[in-house]
Amino acid sequence: SVILVDAVGPGAGASFGNTGLVVPSYVVPLASAAAVLEGLKSLFAANVPLRIRMRRDIRAAAWWMRFIRSCSPSAVAASMAALHSLAQQSLVLHEQLAGSVGGYGFAQKGWLYLYQSRRGLDRGVHEAAKTSRFGVESQVLSAIQARSLAQVATEQVVGGIHHPDDAQLQPDLFVQRIAEAAILAGARLLTSLPVVLRRVARDRVEVVNAATNEVFRADTCVVAAGVASVELGRTVGLELPIQRAKGYSITIAGEQLVPLPLMLAEAHTVVTPMGDATRLTTGLDLVGTDDRVDTSRVRIMQAAARDYLGVDIAKTPTPWVGFRPMTPDSLPIVGRSSHYPNLVIASGHGTLGITLAPATGRFVADLLNGSSTADVTWARSVAPARFGL
Repeated sequence: SVILVDAVGPGAGASFGNTGLVVPSYVVPLASAAAVLEGLKSLFAANVPLRIRMRRDIRAAAWWMRFIRSCSPSAVAASMAALHSLAQQSLVLHEQLAGSVGGYGFAQKGWLYLYQSRRGLDRGVHEAAKTSRFGVESQVLSAIQARSLAQVATEQVVGGIHHPDDAQLQPDLFVQRIAEAAILAGARLLTSLPVVLRRVARDRVEVVNAATNEVFRADTCVVAAGVASVELGRTVGLELPIQRAKGYSITIAGEQLVPLPLMLAEAHTVVTPMGDATRLTTGLDLVGTDDRVDTSRVRIMQAAARDYLGVDIAKTPTPWVGFRPMTPDSLPIVGRSSHYPNLVIASGHGTLGITLAPATGRFVADLLNGSSTADVTWARSVAPARFGL
C-alpha cells in the first residue's frame, strides 16, 4: 500500500509554472567550465543566464566546492553519459504514460534553438557535436529552414538547431493526472499536509505529521519533495547538497504564439506552446531563498519575444517564480540512504524534473519491489552514497 503526502497539492509546486519540456537532448551539466564563467560574469552583469549571489553560508560554500570539483572534463563526460541514459529511458516511459494516462498535452515535436548571431550558432553547432557523442540527435538548420519551422521567427534569426526527439507537456496537468492514476491504482493521497522525518532507531526513520505529531508508519519512506527535501533531510541529520535555483515564467493565456518549443538561444529564454496558451521561461538564479521578482528577468523575456519572434508582450501578467533543486554535479540524488535503509531519496533533478520523472519513479518502484531492473547503468552515478547520504 502507498500513501502520497503533499504539503500543497499535485502540480501546485515547482511543476506549476515550468516549461513542461521532456528533453533528452539537454545533457550538458550545469557543472562545467562554461557555467563557472557565466557565474563570474553575473557578479558584474545582470543579463546573463546564470546568476550567483555570494552569501555567507557555509553550506553554500561547501556546495560550490563540490561544484568546482565536478567541472573537470572527465566528471562532465560521466555526468553527460548518465543524464542521457536516464533521459532516454524516461522518454520511452513518457511515451507509454501518454498512451495509458494522457490528458496533459504530451507531444513530440522536437525542440528548436534559434540563434541571432553567427557566433552563437557556431557555439551551438559545437555543443551539438559534443552531445552527439552521447547519442543526442540534432539537425543544423539554415536561416530559411529555422524561420520556416518556427513560423514566427524574425529576419534577425541566422540559423537554428533542431532536436527532433524532444517533447513537451503541460506540467501541472501531468502531475495531476499521474496523481489520479496513482489513486486509481490504490494509493491514498493526502494534501495540504506538512510532514517531517523522525529517527526511531539507529538506522530507521518514520514520517510524522508536523501539525498533529501523527505517525505514518511504513516499511519505506520516499522523500521526493524538490527543494523542500533539504529541510526534510535535516530533521534526521542528513544534509542534502541541494541549492535553490530561482527561475521565472510568464504565461500568455488564450494565445498560442509558436507551433513547437523554442529556445531563444542568446537570450536563454524558452517559449513553449501549452494548449491555448504560451509560456516563456528564463533564469537560473542561485540566490538562496529570495523569491522576489527581479524585473530585469521579465525585461529579458520581453526583449527576446520581440527580437526573435516579432511579438510584443509588453503587457505581461505577473511572472511566476519557482525554485529548482540543483546538485553540485548536476545529477539527481536517487536511491536508498546508506544511513537509513528504509529511506529512499528522489530529489535534486535541477531543471530536468519533468524530463527525468518517469525513469526516477520506475527506479524507485523497482527498489521498493526488490526488482533486478533497479540495477541500471546510471544507478551508481545518482546514488545518495556519493554525497555520504
